[in-house]
Amino acid sequence: MTQHSSAASDSIEIEPSGYEPYSDSTAVTKVSNSGETLGAWTFGSGEEEQPAPPKPRKPDRSTETLLRNTARANLELTALADNKANIMISLNGFILTVVITGGSIAVKHTPDLLYPFSVILLTALTSIFLAVKAVRPKINKGHDTVEDLRQDRSSVAYFIHCSNLSSDEYVDEMQRVVTTDFQTVQTHITRHLYGLGYGLKSKFKWLSWSYLIFSFGQVLSVLTFIGLMIFKG
Repeated sequence: MTQHSSAASDSIEIEPSGYEPYSDSTAVTKVSNSGETLGAWTFGSGEEEQPAPPKPRKPDRSTETLLRNTARANLELTALADNKANIMISLNGFILTVVITGGSIAVKHTPDLLYPFSVILLTALTSIFLAVKAVRPKINKGHDTVEDLRQDRSSVAYFIHCSNLSSDEYVDEMQRVVTTDFQTVQTHITRHLYGLGYGLKSKFKWLSWSYLIFSFGQVLSVLTFIGLMIFKG
């Protein structure tokens, strides 16, 4: 009897018994001497096994918190910008009323006061104009189509993106979004948040100019009045 060497392989290959005429591949399972399965391979199919696509990430608490806090922050900043613009409109309107009513009488007695009063009037009007632009509803003519929404290039949550859609088209797209995976819903919410942030950029730009012109007008009018007092004595 021939004895096997101790260095012999500790695993064997078991091929499937029988012949399968309708199978274009052969499966081989490798097991150890103790019966433990070491692996399985498929040969002869001519195609490599493709890995399964990754499953979409499910929403977690941190993602929901981020989206919720971002939306709340944008809405609060929008309200803050509108309040500041209303303050500028009210304040400059009051200044215009006082200057027009009281300044006309003062100019009759002291014509030189026309210069500081003119500075106040011009800067107050400019500041009001810029503040009104900050709070004025800006509605651009939408050019988004149903195809843009289906490709997730627009958001069903942002009214400007849906302004060209009919009622039935909007309902269909909204149902499609809410019944798909979380990634699609997250994309539409994110695009909506971007629209809110882009609107805030315009608001705060005009608001900052309004405050700047108002401050400049107050300083310039005071300097003009002081100059008149010094040189006109």
